[in-house]
Amino acid sequence: MKKKYTRKLDTMFVVYTAKHIPSGERWLLLGIDKEGDRVCAAGWPPSIGKLSDCENVVELRPMTVEEYNTRRNHFGYNWDKKKKENEVTEAILKSE
Repeated sequence: MKKKYTRKLDTMFVVYTAKHIPSGERWLLLGIDKEGDRVCAAGWPPSIGKLSDCENVVELRPMTVEEYNTRRNHFGYNWDKKKKENEVTEAILKSE
C-alpha cells in the first residue's frame, strides 16, 4: 500500500538510503532529481535509477566531501539544485 508523506527535502548535500525494488538492493543515494524521476546511487558501478523504482527513501546523514566529489565526477553537476528554504517536496513512499 502506498503512503503519501509531505516533508522538506534538501537534496543538495544529503545522503539517503532506499530500497531499489527491481534489484531488491538497499541503495545509498548521493542525489535525487524529483522532477526527472531519477536518483544517483553510490557503489560499483555507480548507477542512475528511477526514483519511482525506490521505496522507503530515508535521509541518512550529511554528505561527505568525498561523496560530493564522487557525485560530481560520475553523475555531473546538475544534482546541485538547492531547494528553496520554504519549498515543500511531496514524495510517495511505498511501505515494505
